[in-house]
Amino acid sequence: GILVGGNLLVVLVTALLALATFGVAIIVVPVAYVAGVAYAAYDLEDWHGKHHALHPWRHP
Repeated sequence: GILVGGNLLVVLVTALLALATFGVAIIVVPVAYVAGVAYAAYDLEDWHGKHHALHPWRHP
């Protein structure tokens, strides 16, 4: 009776927590990584046009 019901409840909660953990790992972690890379790239200085070695014909 009540012991079987309690065990089933524990199994259900464990399954839900496992799914939630997998969901966080599969969605939130990559989104956080991409956001961190985008922020780091946005924070960098713009080097466009400053690499003179690659454009020797423009800068004598």
